[in-house]
Amino acid sequence: MNKTLLSLAVILSMALTGCGGSDSNTAASSNPFAPAPVTPTSPGSTPDTTPVTASLINDVRFADLATEFSAQTFGLDSWNPKAMVVHQDILYVANDSAEASILRYDLKAKRVLSSIHAQNISGIGRPWNRLFDLSVHNDRLYAASYSSNRVDVFDLGSGEPQFLMSLGTGSWSGDQHNTVVVHPMSVAANDQYVFATDTHSRINVWKQSEISSTNHLKAKKYARLSLPNCGYNCSARLEAVGNLLYASFNNGMSYVYDLTHLEEGATNVAATRQENVGTRVFHAADDQRFYAAHTSGRIDSSALPNTQNLQNIFPAAEESFYKYRTAGASTDQQLAGALDIQVSQEHLFSLFNGKIVMMPLKRLQQFQSNTAATVTALKQQQAQSRSYVLQDGESWETLTNENLRHFYMDNILSANLQHQLLALQSYSAAPVRDLEIHARLKDTEQWFVLARLDHLDAFSQVKLKLNINENMHFPLLQGTGSVQLRNLGNFQQLPADLLELKISSATDPHVQKLMSLKPKWKIHFGNFAPETHGNWGKITPAYAREWVIMITNFAYLMNSPEFKHIWFNHKAVMGHDFFGNKGQVVGDGGYFTAAEYQKYYDEIMNRGEVTLGVTTVGGGLGGRNVLGVDTWLFYAHYFNTSIGIVGHEFGHHWGSHESAWAKGGYGLQEINQQLHQYLQRKQRLPYMDPELNKFHLTPRAELYNGVAENMRRPRPDSNVNHLERYFAANPLPETNQP
Repeated sequence: MNKTLLSLAVILSMALTGCGGSDSNTAASSNPFAPAPVTPTSPGSTPDTTPVTASLINDVRFADLATEFSAQTFGLDSWNPKAMVVHQDILYVANDSAEASILRYDLKAKRVLSSIHAQNISGIGRPWNRLFDLSVHNDRLYAASYSSNRVDVFDLGSGEPQFLMSLGTGSWSGDQHNTVVVHPMSVAANDQYVFATDTHSRINVWKQSEISSTNHLKAKKYARLSLPNCGYNCSARLEAVGNLLYASFNNGMSYVYDLTHLEEGATNVAATRQENVGTRVFHAADDQRFYAAHTSGRIDSSALPNTQNLQNIFPAAEESFYKYRTAGASTDQQLAGALDIQVSQEHLFSLFNGKIVMMPLKRLQQFQSNTAATVTALKQQQAQSRSYVLQDGESWETLTNENLRHFYMDNILSANLQHQLLALQSYSAAPVRDLEIHARLKDTEQWFVLARLDHLDAFSQVKLKLNINENMHFPLLQGTGSVQLRNLGNFQQLPADLLELKISSATDPHVQKLMSLKPKWKIHFGNFAPETHGNWGKITPAYAREWVIMITNFAYLMNSPEFKHIWFNHKAVMGHDFFGNKGQVVGDGGYFTAAEYQKYYDEIMNRGEVTLGVTTVGGGLGGRNVLGVDTWLFYAHYFNTSIGIVGHEFGHHWGSHESAWAKGGYGLQEINQQLHQYLQRKQRLPYMDPELNKFHLTPRAELYNGVAENMRRPRPDSNVNHLERYFAANPLPETNQP
């Protein structure tokens, strides 16, 4: 997503310093990202008076160091925060603990204020029985109490909250049509109306004119909207945006209602649009932006929606936030699925996992200029730290700890910034060399060269010192000139999600093969054991390293233009259409339609998690996210063997033995078998040499079966399979695969 807000050429009156990532000047400021001082021109030298052109190409917001609010912030041993709002620099938190209350915190003075307790309020006089949601609009605070069957309204205009009245009757029984609200879960308001969901699969609507002390516990509803599947465990959240009302559930389902022509007395009014967009909470902020908190934790921002731009429930995202850093923390943290979000005074608040994270949002400007730039040259031997993964002696507990040992197939060589360190990880089974680290700002398109690295060992994790400040220029990857990141000096630390990084090489063909892979699979190793899982052996480092080799070759195969050609021309190439669990029949579950070919191709490439293991059944096991094969595949896959078993077990994620996903002699198993042999003979697979990992030399005591030498013999040249003959007769115009 391009966040280009301005592209205006500026002629500067003095030359800018251009020095890539290797600025040797030390900033006078204690801030490491502030500009370095200008070095005076040497006596007798001729200064460069060439005018420098610079244009602003991106203006992007990032989160600076975050603050976390917990129970201890408010002097509590524990709490149960369900919702929050910010109004005039006061944070209000719905604490649904044993004695529910609204907690308050002065964000400017950084101090706790007195809490609001319902039992102390004249007109209520009893504690809140479950406090689920808060909303604020035009100096009014609304509090939805589930089992109290009320929405309580407070006036915040005078500074201290003043109780006004309650919507509902305080009981679940009575006049459902006009006054009663049954277990309200969420509340929102706009200039005209107040809205509250309840467990009768509806959204109750009151006119703002009903909010008066004389209507306490007897305000008459204006209308009722239909909210499907909202019963006693309903998780709906409401947000009003002008004449639109959004209702979202924690499963990502969302509804939008156009209230422009809402009539008094209307009932069961259906949503204008409904769609699962993976959003738990929406928020219209005081910065005139619209925010969406996804189930994944990511928070997107866009222009405010209106009745004219409702083609999608959420307008096109223009910026995203998904990581944060706190002072003193050694690692970045991921935002998780939020119960509530707020944006106020350039601060983003997210409530998740029993804490509130407040992130100051600051702007960083990216300029493009004609200033020359050099690139920082890094050497692995200068690493601040270096370690290795999947090495002999590594414990089973470490191997199977997903947090410690995993990689993404489309990012086998990965990099990220950790403060002023460049952290690199390689799950390549071979060392790589002559690397370039490419970078681009979050939510932008312009890639530039951040640094170069001489080499990176196999299965390694390395951290290297890399200084970055706003005085540096980095050469653009495409086109001419360089880019500069201004305003970095305004940040206390490098933002957690400042740069998206990728690794490339112009000279190492192995790197080019690895970085061409598109399957978005998260690979890790299962904690399978014979005592707990039956026909499984405990994985060891030798098996894990060879699995990386096999799954990488398999991903390369699935990523190949040959596989794509076969998949979308299956009947013409293989003699039959692909088919589902109903077998070779026409209809649902049978032969694939054109739409199903596209659907399942996308699912193959975006399968998600793959948990690898070692089986002891003679072939392999698969299903859901599991993929395991027997010992003989680990050494025989380099030769003439039934490598199709990997495809077979991979296919069990979608289908049974009755389907082409996993039926011997058909579909995925047969394609994998023959295409693997084809690519192997063409010398195109990333890994071709059994001596790289030397799995076949692993001591017998460390294997679940012996090595059969007859399975380590190359396929005779006379052995030509169907796909080899097909592509010889029908060569693809161009493979475009390294």
